[in-house]
Parts: sequence; structure tokens; C-alpha cells
Amino acid sequence: MSTPARIDDPTMELARQTGLNLIGHGLVLPASLMGGTLREANERRARFLQEIDDPLINGQVTPVQAASAVDPYDLTPQIQEVTRALQRVLPASPVAQVSGRHMHDVPDLLTRITIALRLWAGYMDAAKVIDAVGTRYELNNRNTRQRDIPTVEAKALGDGIYMAGVEAAPHYKWRVLGEAICREGIPAGSIVLRDWED
Repeated sequence: MSTPARIDDPTMELARQTGLNLIGHGLVLPASLMGGTLREANERRARFLQEIDDPLINGQVTPVQAASAVDPYDLTPQIQEVTRALQRVLPASPVAQVSGRHMHDVPDLLTRITIALRLWAGYMDAAKVIDAVGTRYELNNRNTRQRDIPTVEAKALGDGIYMAGVEAAPHYKWRVLGEAICREGIPAGSIVLRDWED
């Protein structure tokens, strides 16, 4: 029996594509979100993700998304609306303060916002796949993970910042949030398994 395509929350893809729209490709993860080891890097990324989620996603992205008159899965007009909203973020805003504290080596606010959006999207996409129970849309199992991880991996291979979020997902979800995760159905060598411990 095949598992149908996931009917999922489009917010992660909206965040990722808005990040690409703001600055585009060519950005790399700053040294401030790297580390001597992947674990150290994921600790830094997790701290940042934990602080930036509410002011950036809940404070900037989802209000524009909720107010949009278009189908939530029609991302093109929403990307433009969210981009315009993010271009108006003030230097004294929580988004600017949190991103500046965690990315002190990135002086430009829009660059920090771009990095945050793409890192968050990678984390959330992977976190939904590895969740031991599932999402609000469906329960997770071996079949759903086998179905969904190739999409996450394909995006990660084309975007190093998104990939960093994927790598951080097990650390953040399990070690920081204390939420159960499961690797059943995820092939050995997957990006999401790079910092995984059984």
C-alpha cells in the first residue's frame, strides 16, 4: 500500500522561498552559526532557532500569510507580501535584536532575516519528518518518512543554509525541546542523521 502525498502546512516552504527571494542564492552560513564540531554548531543553531521562532515566524510571516486573500498553497503572491513586510522590519525590532545577537558577524539585517528563514524552514521540514508521533496532518511511520525525506534532502542539497537547519533538527527537537524523534524509514547516510544518537 502506498502512502499518499503529505497535505502539509505551507509555512516552511513560504519561509524558505521568501528567504531566497530576499537575497537569493550565494549566501553561506556565518561563522557565528558554525562550530568546531557539528554538535557545537547545532547547539548554536538550536539556541538561535528557539529565540527567533516567535518574533520572525509568528510575528512577521504567519500574520501576513493569515491576512492573505489567496489560497495558502499559492505561494507566489504570499512571497511578495512577506518580502515587503520583512523589508520594513526596524533595527530596534525583536527580529533585528535576536538575529543580531546570534549572528554578530552579519551586519546586514535582511541578510540575517534571509538566513533565519532558510535555517528555520530546514529545521521545521526535517522536524516534521522525524517526529515520533506525527504532525497535525497525519501520523508518522516508516512509510511517511520514506516518502518525505527525499524532498527534504533535495532541498538541502541545493541550499546549504536550509541544510544546516535539517542537520540541527534532531538536536533541537530531542535534546532542547525534549520531544520524541524516530529514524525508522530514514536511509543511512541521510543529512538528518548526521548528529543523531540512538
